[in-house]
Amino acid sequence: RCASQTWLSTGTSGASAVRPALALTTSRLPILAGLLGLAFAAVVLLNLVFAVLYVQQPDAVLNLRPYDVIGAMFFSLETLAIVG
Repeated sequence: RCASQTWLSTGTSGASAVRPALALTTSRLPILAGLLGLAFAAVVLLNLVFAVLYVQQPDAVLNLRPYDVIGAMFFSLETLAIVG
């Protein structure tokens, strides 16, 4: 073993040694995935709220068909992306 590498042993044998950096990375992966999922859900919910508001107001968006929530949601997404 090199002096610059640190190894943790699980107590059974050298074959089951784990690098601490790898252990930290893999244990934080579910937390990161959860945070990214939460951020994605927040963006979708925000755009859905604005889409419903656009659909409720007639003539709020030019060339938007009546009750077209999907079209209003894409309009909201594009608008927030430009402003963002």
